[in-house]
Amino acid sequence: MRAILSVIMVLGLAVQGLTEERTPIPAVASGQEKTAPQGRPSTAEEYLSRLARTNRSRRVTMGIISSAIGASGVALGLQGLAEKSDPLGLDRLFGTFFVAAGGLSLAGAALSLALPSRAERAYTGLHEIQDSAARERTSAAALARLASSARTRRLIRVGLISAMAVAAVVAGDDGGPSDRIFSATCCGALALYSFLAKSREEKAYLGYLEGQGPKISPELRIGLAPHGGAWASLSLEF
Repeated sequence: MRAILSVIMVLGLAVQGLTEERTPIPAVASGQEKTAPQGRPSTAEEYLSRLARTNRSRRVTMGIISSAIGASGVALGLQGLAEKSDPLGLDRLFGTFFVAAGGLSLAGAALSLALPSRAERAYTGLHEIQDSAARERTSAAALARLASSARTRRLIRVGLISAMAVAAVVAGDDGGPSDRIFSATCCGALALYSFLAKSREEKAYLGYLEGQGPKISPELRIGLAPHGGAWASLSLEF
């Protein structure tokens, strides 16, 4: 039984992780350049704007999905509570559970739809700043702060999942060693994925840093000379 519950929990966390990490950062709004002009790095404000729009899109999508799941749970629970012939009380028990779970899902959906993300709030605060240089500094600081917070949450998640993997091994139950090893393997794989896969905030900040300042791009070429022998050249692009 615990192995089944562990698989369900791991799959739920995996879906959440995949939804978070694989959501692409879209291009800037219509009418603007999708990429910075040649020779000019993308600005921190551009990265913050893209991150804010991505977070808002995901927040609204998750809110709508949670609303549908919550409404379905409440409807199913009310149907169970309305059953007249229930000698064992199971319909009432499950009905109460589904109503409570659906209500919590609806409450979470309402909060998701009503409360903007940190990136959205940071980008909205830029509207009060008129000086372009100050906007850029504020945007860069916001990106660094968001990336640091996201990294901290990601490492905490890795620690919790790793603790679950250890608990699955050392905790004894009736499932047997094979179930414990399977649960620990699933949790360990998810912990490794969470450790390696960076969040959108971290990716946005790294993308901004990579676009700043001159970069050296070395290129090594090796070939055969026309009259025998070989040649090699190393070029550096600044």
